[in-house]
Amino acid sequence: MKLGLHCGCIMNTNVVTDLRIANETGYDAAELWIQKLRRYFDVGYTAEDLKPHIGNVEVTMLNCVLSVESQDPEFRKALCDDMRMLAKAAKVLDCSTIQLIVLSELDGMSWKEMKPKLVESFKELADLVGEYGVRLSMEPVVFSDFKHLSQALEVIEACDRDNIGLVVDTWHVWTSEEPWSVVEGIDPKLIYSAHISDTNPMQGEHWHDDDRTALPGDGILPLEEGAAAIVKTGYQGVWSVEMLSHEHWEWDPMVLAVDLKERTERLLNKVMAQA
Repeated sequence: MKLGLHCGCIMNTNVVTDLRIANETGYDAAELWIQKLRRYFDVGYTAEDLKPHIGNVEVTMLNCVLSVESQDPEFRKALCDDMRMLAKAAKVLDCSTIQLIVLSELDGMSWKEMKPKLVESFKELADLVGEYGVRLSMEPVVFSDFKHLSQALEVIEACDRDNIGLVVDTWHVWTSEEPWSVVEGIDPKLIYSAHISDTNPMQGEHWHDDDRTALPGDGILPLEEGAAAIVKTGYQGVWSVEMLSHEHWEWDPMVLAVDLKERTERLLNKVMAQA
Protein backbone atom coordinates (compact mmCIF):
# COMPACT_ATOMS: atom_id res chain seq x y z
CA MET A 1 0.00 0.00 0.00
CA LYS A 2 1.59 3.24 -1.18
CA LEU A 3 0.27 6.59 0.05
CA GLY A 4 0.63 9.83 -1.87
CA LEU A 5 0.20 13.41 -0.73
CA HIS A 6 -2.16 15.20 -3.09
CA CYS A 7 -0.74 18.70 -2.86
CA GLY A 8 -4.08 20.33 -3.66
CA CYS A 9 -5.11 19.34 -0.13
CA ILE A 10 -2.60 21.82 1.28
CA MET A 11 -3.21 24.55 -1.27
CA ASN A 12 -1.71 27.54 0.54
CA THR A 13 1.87 26.30 0.29
CA ASN A 14 4.54 26.22 -2.39
CA VAL A 15 5.91 23.22 -4.24
CA VAL A 16 9.13 23.04 -2.21
CA THR A 17 7.17 23.02 1.03
CA ASP A 18 4.88 20.32 -0.35
CA LEU A 19 7.81 18.02 -1.01
CA ARG A 20 9.30 18.71 2.42
CA ILE A 21 5.98 17.89 4.10
CA ALA A 22 5.57 14.71 2.07
CA ASN A 23 9.03 13.58 3.15
CA GLU A 24 8.77 14.57 6.80
CA THR A 25 5.35 12.94 7.27
CA GLY A 26 6.35 9.63 5.71
CA TYR A 27 4.41 9.62 2.45
CA ASP A 28 5.64 7.36 -0.32
CA ALA A 29 4.71 9.75 -3.11
CA ALA A 30 3.43 13.18 -4.02
CA GLU A 31 1.07 14.49 -6.68
CA LEU A 32 2.29 18.01 -7.44
CA TRP A 33 -0.25 20.77 -8.07
CA ILE A 34 0.52 22.30 -11.46
CA GLN A 35 -0.34 25.88 -10.51
CA LYS A 36 2.27 25.77 -7.75
CA LEU A 37 4.77 24.35 -10.22
CA ARG A 38 4.01 27.20 -12.61
CA ARG A 39 4.67 29.76 -9.87
CA TYR A 40 8.00 28.11 -9.19
CA PHE A 41 8.96 28.29 -12.86
CA ASP A 42 7.58 31.83 -13.31
CA VAL A 43 10.16 33.30 -10.92
CA GLY A 44 13.03 31.61 -12.71
CA TYR A 45 13.46 28.24 -11.02
CA THR A 46 13.60 25.06 -13.08
CA ALA A 47 12.70 21.42 -12.69
CA GLU A 48 16.41 20.74 -12.14
CA ASP A 49 16.30 23.18 -9.19
CA LEU A 50 13.33 21.30 -7.74
CA LYS A 51 14.80 17.84 -8.10
CA PRO A 52 16.98 17.97 -4.93
CA HIS A 53 13.85 18.67 -2.88
CA ILE A 54 12.16 15.41 -3.92
CA GLY A 55 14.00 13.44 -1.26
CA ASN A 56 12.59 9.99 -0.57
CA VAL A 57 9.19 10.46 -2.19
CA GLU A 58 8.22 9.60 -5.74
CA VAL A 59 6.57 12.33 -7.80
CA THR A 60 3.82 10.27 -9.40
CA MET A 61 1.60 12.82 -11.11
CA LEU A 62 1.29 16.49 -12.07
CA ASN A 63 -2.27 17.51 -11.27
CA CYS A 64 -4.05 18.83 -13.38
CA VAL A 65 -4.46 20.35 -16.89
CA LEU A 66 -7.99 21.64 -17.55
CA SER A 67 -10.28 21.99 -20.56
CA VAL A 68 -8.38 19.60 -22.81
CA GLU A 69 -11.58 19.11 -24.82
CA SER A 70 -11.37 22.60 -26.29
CA GLN A 71 -11.49 22.75 -30.08
CA ASP A 72 -10.35 26.36 -30.37
CA PRO A 73 -7.17 26.41 -32.53
CA GLU A 74 -5.39 29.10 -30.51
CA PHE A 75 -6.23 27.36 -27.24
CA ARG A 76 -4.99 24.04 -28.58
CA LYS A 77 -1.70 25.54 -29.72
CA ALA A 78 -1.18 27.02 -26.27
CA LEU A 79 -2.27 23.73 -24.69
CA CYS A 80 0.26 21.76 -26.71
CA ASP A 81 3.02 24.21 -25.81
CA ASP A 82 2.03 23.91 -22.15
CA MET A 83 1.93 20.12 -22.28
CA ARG A 84 5.36 20.03 -23.86
CA MET A 85 6.72 22.18 -21.03
CA LEU A 86 5.07 19.99 -18.39
CA ALA A 87 6.27 16.79 -20.04
CA LYS A 88 9.84 18.07 -20.06
CA ALA A 89 9.53 18.94 -16.36
CA ALA A 90 7.96 15.57 -15.59
CA LYS A 91 10.84 13.77 -17.27
CA VAL A 92 13.38 15.69 -15.17
CA LEU A 93 11.42 14.93 -11.99
CA ASP A 94 11.08 11.22 -12.91
CA CYS A 95 7.32 11.77 -12.84
CA SER A 96 5.42 9.30 -14.97
CA THR A 97 2.05 11.01 -15.42
CA ILE A 98 0.20 14.25 -16.15
CA GLN A 99 -3.47 14.43 -15.21
CA LEU A 100 -6.01 15.87 -17.67
CA ILE A 101 -9.55 17.09 -17.05
CA VAL A 102 -12.36 17.52 -19.58
CA LEU A 103 -14.68 20.35 -18.59
CA SER A 104 -17.75 21.80 -20.29
CA GLU A 105 -16.92 23.03 -23.80
CA LEU A 106 -18.54 19.98 -25.40
CA ASP A 107 -21.48 19.82 -23.00
CA GLY A 108 -24.82 19.41 -24.73
CA MET A 109 -23.41 17.26 -27.52
CA SER A 110 -24.56 13.69 -27.90
CA TRP A 111 -22.00 11.08 -26.89
CA LYS A 112 -21.72 10.08 -30.56
CA GLU A 113 -20.67 13.67 -31.39
CA MET A 114 -18.47 14.19 -28.35
CA LYS A 115 -16.47 10.98 -28.34
CA PRO A 116 -14.48 11.46 -31.58
CA LYS A 117 -13.49 14.98 -30.54
CA LEU A 118 -12.20 13.70 -27.21
CA VAL A 119 -10.38 10.84 -28.89
CA GLU A 120 -8.54 13.18 -31.26
CA SER A 121 -7.63 15.51 -28.41
CA PHE A 122 -6.23 12.76 -26.22
CA LYS A 123 -4.37 11.12 -29.10
CA GLU A 124 -2.69 14.42 -29.98
CA LEU A 125 -1.61 15.04 -26.38
CA ALA A 126 -0.60 11.43 -25.75
CA ASP A 127 1.68 11.45 -28.78
CA LEU A 128 3.18 14.77 -27.68
CA VAL A 129 4.05 13.71 -24.11
CA GLY A 130 4.97 10.21 -25.25
CA GLU A 131 8.10 11.70 -26.82
CA TYR A 132 9.27 12.33 -23.24
CA GLY A 133 8.20 8.95 -21.86
CA VAL A 134 5.22 10.49 -20.02
CA ARG A 135 1.67 9.16 -19.64
CA LEU A 136 -1.70 10.91 -19.51
CA SER A 137 -4.31 10.16 -16.87
CA MET A 138 -7.88 11.29 -17.52
CA GLU A 139 -10.29 11.87 -14.67
CA PRO A 140 -13.99 12.11 -15.56
CA VAL A 141 -15.52 14.83 -13.37
CA VAL A 142 -19.12 15.21 -12.25
CA PHE A 143 -19.45 18.81 -13.45
CA SER A 144 -18.87 17.78 -17.09
CA ASP A 145 -20.98 15.76 -19.51
CA PHE A 146 -17.86 13.58 -19.70
CA LYS A 147 -18.33 12.32 -16.16
CA HIS A 148 -18.48 8.53 -16.29
CA LEU A 149 -15.62 6.05 -16.12
CA SER A 150 -17.49 4.01 -18.71
CA GLN A 151 -17.13 6.93 -21.16
CA ALA A 152 -13.44 7.26 -20.34
CA LEU A 153 -12.87 3.57 -21.00
CA GLU A 154 -14.45 3.95 -24.44
CA VAL A 155 -12.15 6.88 -25.21
CA ILE A 156 -9.06 4.99 -24.04
CA GLU A 157 -9.93 2.01 -26.23
CA ALA A 158 -10.54 4.23 -29.27
CA CYS A 159 -7.28 6.14 -28.75
CA ASP A 160 -5.27 2.91 -28.99
CA ARG A 161 -2.33 4.41 -27.10
CA ASP A 162 -0.37 2.70 -24.34
CA ASN A 163 0.21 5.92 -22.37
CA ILE A 164 -3.39 6.86 -21.55
CA GLY A 165 -5.07 5.76 -18.33
CA LEU A 166 -7.38 6.80 -15.53
CA VAL A 167 -7.61 8.51 -12.19
CA VAL A 168 -10.34 6.75 -10.22
CA ASP A 169 -11.74 9.24 -7.70
CA THR A 170 -14.35 8.04 -5.21
CA TRP A 171 -16.07 11.45 -5.14
CA HIS A 172 -16.52 11.75 -8.88
CA VAL A 173 -17.61 8.12 -9.22
CA TRP A 174 -20.20 8.37 -6.44
CA THR A 175 -21.58 11.81 -7.30
CA SER A 176 -21.92 10.85 -10.98
CA GLU A 177 -23.93 7.81 -9.82
CA GLU A 178 -21.59 5.41 -11.57
CA PRO A 179 -22.05 1.92 -10.03
CA TRP A 180 -19.08 0.63 -8.07
CA SER A 181 -19.34 -2.48 -10.25
CA VAL A 182 -17.97 -0.42 -13.16
CA VAL A 183 -14.88 0.34 -11.07
CA GLU A 184 -14.48 -3.31 -10.11
CA GLY A 185 -14.32 -4.30 -13.77
CA ILE A 186 -11.50 -1.93 -14.78
CA ASP A 187 -8.19 -3.41 -15.87
CA PRO A 188 -5.82 -2.31 -13.06
CA LYS A 189 -3.16 -1.48 -15.65
CA LEU A 190 -5.38 1.43 -16.71
CA ILE A 191 -5.57 2.94 -13.21
CA TYR A 192 -2.71 5.39 -12.82
CA SER A 193 -3.92 6.88 -9.52
CA ALA A 194 -6.63 6.26 -6.92
CA HIS A 195 -8.13 9.27 -5.15
CA ILE A 196 -9.93 8.92 -1.84
CA SER A 197 -12.43 11.77 -1.55
CA ASP A 198 -15.29 12.15 0.92
CA THR A 199 -17.96 14.84 0.74
CA ASN A 200 -20.49 16.89 2.62
CA PRO A 201 -24.00 17.19 1.14
CA MET A 202 -24.46 19.12 -2.10
CA GLN A 203 -25.00 22.79 -1.25
CA GLY A 204 -26.34 24.10 -4.57
CA GLU A 205 -28.22 22.70 -7.55
CA HIS A 206 -25.16 20.82 -8.75
CA TRP A 207 -22.12 19.19 -7.18
CA HIS A 208 -19.12 21.49 -6.81
CA ASP A 209 -15.57 21.16 -5.51
CA ASP A 210 -16.63 23.33 -2.58
CA ASP A 211 -18.75 20.42 -1.35
CA ARG A 212 -15.58 18.37 -0.86
CA THR A 213 -14.91 19.73 2.61
CA ALA A 214 -15.19 16.54 4.68
CA LEU A 215 -12.17 14.79 6.10
CA PRO A 216 -12.11 11.16 4.94
CA GLY A 217 -14.65 9.23 6.99
CA ASP A 218 -16.48 12.32 8.27
CA GLY A 219 -18.72 12.82 5.22
CA ILE A 220 -21.64 11.08 3.56
CA LEU A 221 -19.80 9.12 0.88
CA PRO A 222 -19.47 5.33 1.43
CA LEU A 223 -15.69 5.36 1.30
CA GLU A 224 -15.26 1.73 2.29
CA GLU A 225 -17.39 0.65 -0.67
CA GLY A 226 -15.43 2.87 -3.04
CA ALA A 227 -12.03 1.78 -1.79
CA ALA A 228 -13.13 -1.87 -1.85
CA ALA A 229 -14.18 -1.54 -5.49
CA ILE A 230 -10.72 -0.23 -6.41
CA VAL A 231 -9.01 -2.98 -4.38
CA LYS A 232 -11.07 -5.61 -6.23
CA THR A 233 -9.49 -4.56 -9.51
CA GLY A 234 -6.09 -5.68 -8.25
CA TYR A 235 -4.75 -2.11 -8.27
CA GLN A 236 -1.29 -1.89 -6.67
CA GLY A 237 -0.50 1.80 -7.18
CA VAL A 238 -0.58 4.96 -5.09
CA TRP A 239 -3.59 6.09 -3.05
CA SER A 240 -4.03 9.82 -2.41
CA VAL A 241 -6.66 11.77 -0.52
CA GLU A 242 -8.08 14.67 -2.51
CA MET A 243 -9.90 17.25 -0.38
CA LEU A 244 -10.36 20.75 -1.79
CA SER A 245 -11.47 22.49 1.38
CA HIS A 246 -10.94 26.21 2.02
CA GLU A 247 -11.47 25.56 5.72
CA HIS A 248 -8.77 22.94 5.94
CA TRP A 249 -6.36 24.92 3.77
CA GLU A 250 -6.08 27.22 6.79
CA TRP A 251 -4.84 24.41 9.02
CA ASP A 252 -1.15 23.89 9.66
CA PRO A 253 -0.38 21.96 6.46
CA MET A 254 1.86 19.51 8.30
CA VAL A 255 -0.94 18.67 10.74
CA LEU A 256 -3.41 18.21 7.89
CA ALA A 257 -1.02 16.00 5.92
CA VAL A 258 -0.54 13.74 8.95
CA ASP A 259 -4.28 13.56 9.63
CA LEU A 260 -5.07 12.63 6.02
CA LYS A 261 -2.36 9.97 5.98
CA GLU A 262 -3.57 8.37 9.21
CA ARG A 263 -7.19 8.33 8.03
CA THR A 264 -6.21 6.77 4.71
CA GLU A 265 -4.14 4.10 6.41
CA ARG A 266 -7.02 3.16 8.72
CA LEU A 267 -9.47 3.02 5.81
CA LEU A 268 -7.29 0.93 3.53
CA ASN A 269 -6.13 -1.43 6.27
CA LYS A 270 -9.78 -2.14 7.10
CA VAL A 271 -10.80 -2.62 3.48
CA MET A 272 -7.83 -4.84 2.65
CA ALA A 273 -8.40 -6.97 5.74
CA GLN A 274 -11.93 -7.66 4.48
CA ALA A 275 -10.89 -8.34 0.89
